[in-house]
Amino acid sequence: MSLRLQLLAERRASHKGSVSTKRFLVQVVLVTCALVGAVATIGFIIDSSVLGVVHFIRGELLSIAPANQVVAGSPDTEHCVRFTFQNRCNRDVQITGAKTACTCFRTTSLPISVKARDQQSVDVHVTLPSHNKRERHDIIFYTDISIQPTVVASVVAYSHDND
Repeated sequence: MSLRLQLLAERRASHKGSVSTKRFLVQVVLVTCALVGAVATIGFIIDSSVLGVVHFIRGELLSIAPANQVVAGSPDTEHCVRFTFQNRCNRDVQITGAKTACTCFRTTSLPISVKARDQQSVDVHVTLPSHNKRERHDIIFYTDISIQPTVVASVVAYSHDND
């Protein structure tokens, strides 16, 4: 009989431990949700857009839109794509240059200054690849922000014959 009471007492003690563990986990989840909600609210107040909240949470002071572009056309033709930089800093930001692994990209509008809390666009000229081909290239834009020295965009270029 005493063995049975001892087992019952152990079972009740282990049950109490799991309830307090569950309660603790619920509290952790609630606090985490509250913190994420507070950060999102602050980001929305600062930037007034859902995408701005995402950039705020990521800690991005400068973002680029669209970050990915697609260009299609006849081989060896030049097309212009526009990237717009959104400055979330309280100071002007310099876009000092750009680099890509392909000589098929060029821009004549750099360097530029993006005013504090403003946006500025840059045109990039892309020469499509020869023959029927698809190429993807990243463009690295250099900034004067020490904690975000680069902003990356990509272009997918499709060339096709007009048959």
